[in-house]
Amino acid sequence: MRCFQVLLHGRLIWIGNAPALPTDTAQPAGFMCSHFVLASNQEAAIEKVGVRVTRNFDQKTRWLREGKVGLTLEVEEVSQASLLRSLWPANQGFVFYTDE
Repeated sequence: MRCFQVLLHGRLIWIGNAPALPTDTAQPAGFMCSHFVLASNQEAAIEKVGVRVTRNFDQKTRWLREGKVGLTLEVEEVSQASLLRSLWPANQGFVFYTDE
């Protein structure tokens, strides 16, 4: 197993009127996030991170399960990282952006 860093771009497709973020930020158009994962190769790392990000995004916002948004994920970059990075606490945050 090797450690990989995967940078993902999530695009949001809103279905009807959707709520703003809790911080009163405008309705987001998407987000970026980066995760470290142990995997045997890049393809396995991408798959693992995709599942984790989708699950984490829905747990934090509930927008997917409530049918308020569609989500597509695009891999921006995959690189091998130090094995020590896999021991750090998981970074499960998202950096949202709007159309502006």
